[in-house]
Amino acid sequence: MFDKVIISGQVMLMEGLVKTNIGIKNGKIDKVDPSIQASDGLEVIDASGKIVFPGGIDAHIHCEDGTVEEREDFYHLTKGCASSGITTALIMPTPGVLVNSKARFNERVDLIDERAYIDYGLIGGAGSDNLDSIKEQADAGVVGFKTFCCNPEWEGEDTEGCCSFSNGSLIEIMQAVKETGLIHALHVQDMEISDHRAKTGNNTLEDFVYSLDSIVETSGVASALAMSKYVNAPVHFCHISYKDSLELIYDAKRRNQDVTCEVLTLNLEKTNKAIKEQYPYIMWYPLPGSDEDKNAIYNGIDNGTVDMVNSDHSPFTKTELEESVKESIYNALPGGTNLEVTLPLLLHKVNEGILTLSQVHELFMVNPAKRFNLYPQKGVIMEGSDADLVLIDMNKEKTFVEGDHHIRCNYTQIDGMTLKGNPVMTLLRGQVIMQDGQITGKVGYGQVVKPKR
Repeated sequence: MFDKVIISGQVMLMEGLVKTNIGIKNGKIDKVDPSIQASDGLEVIDASGKIVFPGGIDAHIHCEDGTVEEREDFYHLTKGCASSGITTALIMPTPGVLVNSKARFNERVDLIDERAYIDYGLIGGAGSDNLDSIKEQADAGVVGFKTFCCNPEWEGEDTEGCCSFSNGSLIEIMQAVKETGLIHALHVQDMEISDHRAKTGNNTLEDFVYSLDSIVETSGVASALAMSKYVNAPVHFCHISYKDSLELIYDAKRRNQDVTCEVLTLNLEKTNKAIKEQYPYIMWYPLPGSDEDKNAIYNGIDNGTVDMVNSDHSPFTKTELEESVKESIYNALPGGTNLEVTLPLLLHKVNEGILTLSQVHELFMVNPAKRFNLYPQKGVIMEGSDADLVLIDMNKEKTFVEGDHHIRCNYTQIDGMTLKGNPVMTLLRGQVIMQDGQITGKVGYGQVVKPKR
């Protein structure tokens, strides 16, 4: 007898979409077999007309819980995840609330555990100034490391273990992370180019965009690829936006270099036209690219260059974004609030014939789990895996509206858009935590996940 059975659905397995049933016991997927009957379970979920996916994994989320009260907290953030089919959130280091030591890891877990609706992993900070704490972070349980390849510019905030101060120090950081066996995520920007253009430009939107042109990212990617090859260390590039960068990553993969990359939710929909249209609410770094760059992203998904789609949820309030540009546009804050729309947007692109269901499965479930060493506990429907599942109605339409979200900032950059294909039920370790848009899970049920090493 199973605790719960899911019957009559199309189930996304590693081999593709299969008509089968799922038996759940003690929070795990106990059996996947079409012979399972409704009578075999203490509780029955009829998935007729639905597609059953593994729970989504957003591998790039920021949350400044404990700093600016109005901005975001883990209670609202994980509620938003549950509502949109995300069952595992990987939390990036953020200035002011960095996980940069074993003590910080434990402090963060204590805070999040009592506020989380979903499971989460913590990504540790790896910087020029905390090399000696990288091993202890790995031993504590971080799922990977993140380095901002730029000098710290956040005045008055704790940035220890956040940044690489030079290419020389980045090599040392790569070597230290490599020894842990965990993945090293990089935010790459050639700030020498950007800073030079900012100093010689005027305080206009056009000059600001020029200071963050594609060469800023592409130069950073080229440099990091050379160093990771020199160290023979695996790397993961965050939020790649431009065609030239994708071509470099594609070439590196063809040479069997151990590299992966992600693109952001909104890069699937928005281009640089939105910078002016939605100013200053769409100024994340790197900036969205051209139509050609957007097409290159979809080509990169098709040819395997792009491995993941993540939100880079960075929830500044609208007031903060407006205030940040009053004195100088170069002070613009990088707002992005799109974790609740990521899976719906991916499914919408399936309905548009641009993506396939198998690609969604790889981009938002399988590949993040594998790269951050959580597979097969997470990211797959397989016997023995956690029963993290999301039921999808590919015909369900939803119009996203400001003020009608679960995240604390309560807006996204695609508000007003109607997306076809939406989650209707989310299960975390066998428990239904969202049904028909209503949160049914219990706060505190979420727990930290640690990688296989």
